Amino acid sequence: MDNAPTATGARCTGLTKAGDPCRMRPLAGSASCWNHSQGLEDTRTAHRREAGRLRASQRALDAEKTAAMAKLGVTSLPDLSTVQKVQAYLVSIAARVEAGTLTPRQASALTAVVRLSKDMLALETDIKLLEELEQAKKGRR
Repeated sequence: MDNAPTATGARCTGLTKAGDPCRMRPLAGSASCWNHSQGLEDTRTAHRREAGRLRASQRALDAEKTAAMAKLGVTSLPDLSTVQKVQAYLVSIAARVEAGTLTPRQASALTAVVRLSKDMLALETDIKLLEELEQAKKGRR
């Protein structure tokens, strides 16, 4: 079955969870939209599972970051939203080690937090891309 939406103003024949008529356009060659099409259950389930796994991974990373911060007695982290800001923070850690205000062990713990932050940024990007991909797929149907 072709998953492209029909060009007409037709609407899906399915019902929403509230019992209202679905307002989505049906797929080409079908009377149902992507959400109500009988042949796409496995695909929809796979998308939901993947989104759930991504959210669970993000929660686990958040918990690890919180635990690492608590070990160090850190209440907040610097802004690590860009490569340049991460680099500047790492340089400041190195400077604090050289100045003797931070032990090498503490510096290692802080760099582990930076790695977790980097991983979280990558995960957030992956989640956004997945959501945009799903929206794009819905828009084409």
